[in-house]
Amino acid sequence: MDVPPAGHPVWRQLLTAGIRYQLDFFAAKILLGWLLLKVDSDPSEEMLAECAVSLQHLFAQNAQLPCVQHDLVEILGLSVRAGTPEPVEEVSP
Repeated sequence: MDVPPAGHPVWRQLLTAGIRYQLDFFAAKILLGWLLLKVDSDPSEEMLAECAVSLQHLFAQNAQLPCVQHDLVEILGLSVRAGTPEPVEEVSP
């Protein structure tokens, strides 16, 4: 699965929309928690862009891992069943 570029809205949504996912990739859990704190203390466009790049980079560097691929499916709202993408429900905290 391809990792969306840093400018893709999905990264910004993870950092600002209050949508929380049950991520399997432990490093992403830790990084996202830290980035959320950074964005809470400085919600500027520059900080959001910087945090989006960091988050996207982590996923891109580890895209071959099954847990990352699973998280990307969840984050992008897709479920691959028999080769047909279908929407999945969001996980609430």
